[in-house]
Amino acid sequence: MNKPILPKKNLDRLADFLIYELGKPDLAEQIPDGSYVFYGSCSDPALTQANLKFASKILLSMFLGYVEAAPLVMCMNTSLARRSLLICSRNNANRM
Repeated sequence: MNKPILPKKNLDRLADFLIYELGKPDLAEQIPDGSYVFYGSCSDPALTQANLKFASKILLSMFLGYVEAAPLVMCMNTSLARRSLLICSRNNANRM
């Protein structure tokens, strides 16, 4: 995926998520404070793959101590009416 397009697509997905949550706030309550939130969509596999690649880099950076440990959460649009969260990691200060 073209790197300049990725931020715009992520902002579009964030806007969709916020609009959805204003009408039916159920997913946002499940996202831990301080999380890295990534977006995925069954209708946009290129965006999903690019964000999974970015999330894996963040996870490795957390493990190596380059970035502060925080939960990783993938917000998936599985259809227009269905959204779900995948908590990929949790902040675990006692990991070693």
